[in-house]
Amino acid sequence: MEGQSFLVQVLKENELPDAVKREAGFSGDRPVTWSGQLYMRAGEEWITFPAQGAGEWLAHRLTENAGDGRGIMKLEEAGRKLLSGCDEVTAEQLARRFGIRLEKERCVIVFENRAEEKSGLFSQLQELIPSEEGDLLVGMDTGTTALIKVMPDGGMEEIAEYTRAAIESAENEAGLQLKAGIGSCRDRWTRLAESYEEACLAVRIGENFHLPEQVLVYETLFLERLINEIPEKRRRELRAGVLGKTPDVLKTPEITETIRSFFQNDLSASATARALFIHRNTLNYRLERIRQETGLDIRRFRDAVILLILMKLG
Repeated sequence: MEGQSFLVQVLKENELPDAVKREAGFSGDRPVTWSGQLYMRAGEEWITFPAQGAGEWLAHRLTENAGDGRGIMKLEEAGRKLLSGCDEVTAEQLARRFGIRLEKERCVIVFENRAEEKSGLFSQLQELIPSEEGDLLVGMDTGTTALIKVMPDGGMEEIAEYTRAAIESAENEAGLQLKAGIGSCRDRWTRLAESYEEACLAVRIGENFHLPEQVLVYETLFLERLINEIPEKRRRELRAGVLGKTPDVLKTPEITETIRSFFQNDLSASATARALFIHRNTLNYRLERIRQETGLDIRRFRDAVILLILMKLG
């Protein structure tokens, strides 16, 4: 870069353009690019310089040298780089730079803000979510924050319970409307990008299939993941091939809730009647009505599986 020069300005935070302030609100110490300029935090102040040419080289050098104290890369930025899919060598270098134990089993939890106003999620979750040794909270964008979580002794069930408690706390204390996806456990730091992708997919599947759960565990969504691979047009053809036009009975909230509860209670009529607070005869009447209008008797395992798949097909 010999012979090239450019202007570097030092700014107070209140002197930043509004667009940069908004971006900085969720990006932590990550550099912000706006209107051809690169903005980087330097302690209590910010420096700004052109985003291309010599300025691009300077930004690279500052970030590259972060591990020895001369740059600005922080642990959160390392986590973001990891989850975005860096190569294994880079992932191991980041782990060594920040003293991260590679052998610990971890998974990734993705929190998504469902509200229209999405700014500030990362900073809010920093205050609300209890972290343990080895955990890392990472702001991915304005409405998405990821938590790299060390696997507890209770496994995925304990992770799901932890996530439900975190969402409840965020709702009660900050009024946040969150959904979360949980990726599978990985035994290597270098493979956490896979868990992040799974967690994001779990949230998307929850949206596509209108699942009511706030916490969606990738490993438990096998059927939904399978159907998600089928093109929309083919789904409609498969459903119509069995049911023809959707029977009116399947459009009735009372009946759809009965079906959902019957499946949730493992096809147990007694457990379903208790869950719905109805008499066993009332339940039998509804199940018989379903059989008459769809040709499927969901008291039989095979027919129950077929109707479950058909309902997932949309």
